Amino acid sequence: MKCANKYAFLAFLLLGTSVFCGCAPQEKNWADDNPQGLAFYLLDDGTYGVKAGTAGYLSSLTLPTTHNGKKVAVILDYFFGYKAEDQRAYGLTERLTVPEGIEKIEVRAFFNAPLTEIVIANSVTTIASTAFEGCNLVSVTAPALAFDCIKGESLKNAVITSGTEIGAYDFFLCEQLWTVTIPASVTKIGESAFQYCDDLHHIYYEGTKAQWNAIEKGNNWNDGVFTTKVECSDGEVAW
Repeated sequence: MKCANKYAFLAFLLLGTSVFCGCAPQEKNWADDNPQGLAFYLLDDGTYGVKAGTAGYLSSLTLPTTHNGKKVAVILDYFFGYKAEDQRAYGLTERLTVPEGIEKIEVRAFFNAPLTEIVIANSVTTIASTAFEGCNLVSVTAPALAFDCIKGESLKNAVITSGTEIGAYDFFLCEQLWTVTIPASVTKIGESAFQYCDDLHHIYYEGTKAQWNAIEKGNNWNDGVFTTKVECSDGEVAW
């Protein structure tokens, strides 16, 4: 009876741990509908969180939107895992696509990962400020909110796909940035947003010249930028 009680207590601890992390204890699996080898965790709300699993050794990876008939909604923390000895992420994935349907990217999801290119769908509305910590991204296609979280020392190409505001200092000192595409939905560019982007040759704006001129622009938003014009859908605007 004592042994039975001990095992019951251990089972309680394991179950409790899974509940507090938001995951069902048995739901990490590599199922037949998952040939890439991703790891899925069933969350309390009935959706799945995902980690790379063995798929992290693919050079290019597109995440699924469903698993076992349920929605995949969250990219979990330390998506690729990491090696304690050198704090580097496991895996070799350089290109990652986050498809429409995924809603959240958690803390340090891509910590020290080898990613150079990422595409993030507009359905993602929550991104932890440390999600891209240690990444050296070269090309990013994503909603505006993502660029508030990305350190841009290596960034060369940025395509903003949605959002109404480019935040203050979002691209500050992105010295390798060559092109940026801004959607017509943007109505505000924050202070020093592109300041000292001294290699920025092309700013593409998907709206008209009139729409561009109507955008609220913060102090020094373009100070030190290489180009002296914006390329709009109906022509150029110089400053």
